[in-house]
Amino acid sequence: QSKINKPTLSEDQIIVLNDKIFEAYTNHIKVNIFIFNSNTITKLTGFINSINTSKKYIIFNKSHIFFNQIIKIDEVF
Repeated sequence: QSKINKPTLSEDQIIVLNDKIFEAYTNHIKVNIFIFNSNTITKLTGFINSINTSKKYIIFNKSHIFFNQIIKIDEVF
């Protein structure tokens, strides 16, 4: 897998992303989360178990994922 640069999100995209995170957590919606880590994008599927707004991370499938790692979130149908 080739290394890539982290995609840049606009302020509006970040707001939409945050809204989707909170909606998925509040309504217990199964989602695909795309995270940027070590110059690669990884897709994870599951449920958001908790959100820590002060430290800016979520618990997703028992893993800590920081808000700034998340580049996309989609509901699983």
